Amino acid sequence: MQDLLRDFDKPAVMDIKMGTRTYLEEELIKANLKPTLRKDMYEKMIAVDRNEPTEEEHAQKAITKPRYMQWRENISSSATLGFRIEGIKKTGTEHPKKNFKNTKTREQVKECLREFIGGNEVIREKVYHRLLDIKSAAENSAFFQTHE
Repeated sequence: MQDLLRDFDKPAVMDIKMGTRTYLEEELIKANLKPTLRKDMYEKMIAVDRNEPTEEEHAQKAITKPRYMQWRENISSSATLGFRIEGIKKTGTEHPKKNFKNTKTREQVKECLREFIGGNEVIREKVYHRLLDIKSAAENSAFFQTHE
């Protein structure tokens, strides 16, 4: 493995998941055919919102993978904007920032971009509009309309 950022002076990386749904339909079908209760996904869910699980899920202290995946898409900007921020790593920071699960609104995403760009409004607007262009291109693509 090689360091793709080695030639950059002050690299900054933003991990973005593209799509209104970031899992394959096949995964959902498979998981629904053989539902398995997942304690790990329940723990992830309650770490974000203790009130989200149903009474039954709380009693089982577990949820199914499809339940988690659909909930995860809906609490983020995936469902509304067609992409979501997963993480940010900038020069001078020891660990990546990953607490973006509830970043959902256009304004919240803009604020994350503003923070990532370091206040350079010209670059922030270019990045933001480029993401919207990519979303639009995907929505209008014959390929994307016939593939997951």
